[in-house]
Amino acid sequence: MTTKDDEKKEGPRGFAVVLQQIDEGALHGELSERLQALTKEIAEHVASSGNDARGSLTLTVSLAGRRNGTIEVTGDVKIKTPKVRRGGSVFWPTKSGNLSTENPRQGRLPLREVPGGAAQPRDVDADGRPARTV
Repeated sequence: MTTKDDEKKEGPRGFAVVLQQIDEGALHGELSERLQALTKEIAEHVASSGNDARGSLTLTVSLAGRRNGTIEVTGDVKIKTPKVRRGGSVFWPTKSGNLSTENPRQGRLPLREVPGGAAQPRDVDADGRPARTV
């Protein structure tokens, strides 16, 4: 039987030590593999999309006290991988509740075709002004 003096002397056992012993080391191995896979997936997502990416690895450690004086320790690992960022579009609601790409409060411009001949190519200076002819 341990006394309070023994408990003070021992101090807490390192979490990493306990983690490596859960399920005979299988949980630690799974965490290592899934962390590596998530890291690769995030790096590939950034490289292919050119956008920042986020993911997460969540470890849940559960403890269950048993009547026989033991404590069963189990673990669970959950991964959230980067989501593909999809483009959005802006719409305006119409009075009848539909979505429209045109702002219903903005009038339409009376666009029409302007008659004219085919434009001929011309030389321009580097600043975009027509070249001077002398």
